[in-house]
Amino acid sequence: AATPTSIKSVFIPSGIYKVGKLALPVGSRVYGEGGKSVTTAYSNTRLVQNADDDMFTFKAFQNGSLWYWFGEVSDIQIIGSNAYTNGYGFHTKDTLGNNVNFQDQTLFENITIRAMPLGGMHFTSGAFPATVRNCEFLWNGGPGITLTRIAVYNGVNLDSISGDGNVGGLIKMVNWNVTDNVLITNLKSEMRVNNTYGGGAAQQQNPIVVNNCKDCAITIVGANHISSVPDGAFFEKPGSLVQLTGPNYPQITWNGVIIRVRATDTGSDP
Repeated sequence: AATPTSIKSVFIPSGIYKVGKLALPVGSRVYGEGGKSVTTAYSNTRLVQNADDDMFTFKAFQNGSLWYWFGEVSDIQIIGSNAYTNGYGFHTKDTLGNNVNFQDQTLFENITIRAMPLGGMHFTSGAFPATVRNCEFLWNGGPGITLTRIAVYNGVNLDSISGDGNVGGLIKMVNWNVTDNVLITNLKSEMRVNNTYGGGAAQQQNPIVVNNCKDCAITIVGANHISSVPDGAFFEKPGSLVQLTGPNYPQITWNGVIIRVRATDTGSDP
C-alpha cells in the first residue's frame, strides 16, 4: 500500500516465479537477490513470463490529464518466452491503459531482461528524470529500451547498459524534441544472431536507433560496439553506433566511442 508520500519495500527472495502481470503501486521499491546472471549456478530472483502480456505495469496517480509514477526496481531477472506474442519486461502503462510518466528519480538497477516478445522496457510517454543503470538486455523480440515521447519531456540517464542481439537495436528513441535529453554512459553492445526472434538472423546491428527526434540532446560518453555474427570462418562487420531515421534529427555529442572491426570481418563498412 505505497502512496506518493510513503515508499514501501517489497523483497522477492531468490527463486523461480511464474508471473502473469505485476502492477507496481506508486512509491514502491521492489528488489530481489541478483539480476545479472541467467545461469542456474547462482542464487537469484527470476521472474518467468507465464501470460501473453507485459511483466510489469504501473499503478500511477493522476494529476490533471497526466499519470505519474515514481519508485525503484532492482536485482531481478525477467525471462520471456516466444510461446507468447505480446509483452515487455516493463511497460509504462497503468492498469487502465493510460501512458505513465516517470518522475522523482525513478530508478531501475541491476536487472536482466531476456527473450521478452516485444522488448525489454518501453517508456511510452516521458521521464523527468529516470535512470536505468547496470541493466542487461539479451535476445529480446524488440529493442532493449524504447523511449517514446508523447506528452512529457524526457530526461533519461542510461548508465552501464549492455545488450546482445535485440531486434531493432539496444536503445531506440522515437519522436523526441528540443526539450528532451538523454545521457548514455559506458554502453556495451554486441551484434549477434537471435535464434529466439528474428528468424535466426543478425540483430542489433545498430545499438542506438533514433527515429524522428528533432533537436533533442544526445550525449554519449564511452560506448563499445562489436559483432559476433559468423560469416563462414569470419564474422560480419558491426553496424554504425547510431542510426538516424525519419525527417528530423537530434544534436549528438560523443566521446570515447569504439567500433571493433577486424581485418577479417566481411560486409560493407559501417
